[in-house]
Amino acid sequence: MALGALIIKEKLGISDEETVEQIREHPYLQYFLGLSEYSDKAPFEASMMVHFRKRLNLEIVGRINERIVKPSKESVQKEIEEKQDKKEEKLGEKKVEKEQKETEPSNQGKLLLDATVAILRHPLSH
Repeated sequence: MALGALIIKEKLGISDEETVEQIREHPYLQYFLGLSEYSDKAPFEASMMVHFRKRLNLEIVGRINERIVKPSKESVQKEIEEKQDKKEEKLGEKKVEKEQKETEPSNQGKLLLDATVAILRHPLSH
C-alpha cells in the first residue's frame, strides 16, 4: 500500500493530503493499492506518507523497479529477436525467389485464347 500510495502521489504530482483524498474518492486507486472493496473512508492518514517515504528509500525503490522492469525488458528483447528472425527469414525467401527468377528462362511469345462457346438445347426444352 505504501509503494502504491507513493506511486499515485508522484504520478499525479499532488500533495500528501491530496493523495489520501484521491485514494478515498476513487475505487480504481483503492484497487491499485490492493484493497478488496471500495470504502469511502481514507485507508490511512496523510501523515503516514512521510513514514512511507522513510521506509521506501531509493535503494528499495530501485530494487522494486528492477523486479518490475526486468520481465518487461526480457519480453521486449525476446520480441526484438523474434522480429529479427522473421526479417532474416523473409530476406532468405526473397533471395531464393530472386535466384529462381534469374535461373528460369524468361517467357517469350504471345498467348492466344479461343473463346468459342457452343450452346446446345435439349430437344424437349423450349
